[in-house]
Amino acid sequence: MKLPIRGSGVACRRFAGLLSLLAVALPASADLWQADLEGVLGTSLNLKIEADPARFDDASFERVQARVIARIEALEAALSSYRDDSELSRLNRERSLPDPSDDLRAVLQHCDEWARNSQNRFSCKLGSLRATWRAAVVSQELPERTALRRSARSLLRAPLWQPAGDGIALTDNVSLDINGLGKGYVIDQVVEALIASEPVIDALALEIGGDGRYWQRNPDAALAPWPVAVQTGTNGANGATARIAVANAAVAGSGPGERGYQIGRRTFSAILAPRDGWPITKGNSAYIRAPTATHADAIATAVAAMPGGEAIDWINELVDVEALILLPGGLQLRSDGWLSADDRSGAGAATLMTLDYVIPDINVPRYRKPYLAVWLTQAGSRTVVRNLLMLGEDQRWAREMSRWWRTIGRRPDNDMSSYARPTRRAGTYALTWDGRDNAGQPVDPATVVLNIEAAREDGGHDFLAVPLEPGVPRNLERKGELGALALRWP
Repeated sequence: MKLPIRGSGVACRRFAGLLSLLAVALPASADLWQADLEGVLGTSLNLKIEADPARFDDASFERVQARVIARIEALEAALSSYRDDSELSRLNRERSLPDPSDDLRAVLQHCDEWARNSQNRFSCKLGSLRATWRAAVVSQELPERTALRRSARSLLRAPLWQPAGDGIALTDNVSLDINGLGKGYVIDQVVEALIASEPVIDALALEIGGDGRYWQRNPDAALAPWPVAVQTGTNGANGATARIAVANAAVAGSGPGERGYQIGRRTFSAILAPRDGWPITKGNSAYIRAPTATHADAIATAVAAMPGGEAIDWINELVDVEALILLPGGLQLRSDGWLSADDRSGAGAATLMTLDYVIPDINVPRYRKPYLAVWLTQAGSRTVVRNLLMLGEDQRWAREMSRWWRTIGRRPDNDMSSYARPTRRAGTYALTWDGRDNAGQPVDPATVVLNIEAAREDGGHDFLAVPLEPGVPRNLERKGELGALALRWP
């Protein structure tokens, strides 16, 4: 393989999948080397290195590239599902390995970890289910759904692997499929090997097929963080992008994409729900920032198959993990820290507003927890700026919130099941707004009205519309099904 020579010293804009690296401003003491390789893990690889040119030159960069390729080839020999001679393929075929590599053991441990962390929304046990769908494409006959569900439930109960002397063995029904985190693991291993072996490197970015890990030896030094831009629509809707600055973290994306299972005139998503083995019908596109590429890859895979509201609540519970989730109808959900102080979107710092709201404790027979919706509209119209919160998952009762239903709920592209949360008990809660609309674009809060509506089965129905006054706190008394409200501006 002929390795490309050093680039011009200026990072060129390039897009790979849904993520892209943008031009990096370098201090005078550092220079930038970059390489683009095709056909790596069946996709493209982009490597960028910042270093002092007095200690790092073209020959150094060629040596680094050779080291990268050698490490990837060794990992591919262990973990590839496309090579019959890989350790992974041998394990699936022979059901046990007496001497598995450290890499294969580590990947299996990551698989176990993220199955637990995601409550089986992520799984490395889907190999036999995928084989069923590939056979269905050949036969052009849909799998029998009940039988597929039984197989999936059986796999969920089975351990992924078990010790076999000094080696490992698979349980009877499990066939490994590590694609949900395998690429992230490869990226991490290459980056960590370079960090350990190349002390003269000041910063590096490695991206394979749209997932990347970005590192700086000293984040407090003059080197700028790596800016990473994420497209906010599959066709670049409105030309919008979210841009985050990443110093020591990884970013991975996952979503339905165009690949899938074609049976007759129907195309089924390539993403299978681990709990029933059936392709998801309306998957999310998810972009995850996490400490490692392995974590980001696994979390993105899990989130793509989860309802949006459940997914963003899970992300907010994870440490040092943030997410941007694009729902099928076009709405965006962002974790609490996705837009942080180091956001480099060019739109300025986000204006944050906090709404403290109370679900009142109403002492009545057969009390039902209320449905509650919070959304923003443009002043003087019903134009929706942002759908902030929907508590209540049954569309039948959601219709009782008549204003929310007319404005958002009845739209043909609305799928409330993808973002609604369960109703909540009486108590005090907080909700924040980052100053952006559903497409992630900044809006002037002075032109926005806050709408809050609540309805309860066998109870009342109440609605408030509150024009926002940036910087001016406001307290509102209880109104029927709506408890006391407080608007805070930090």
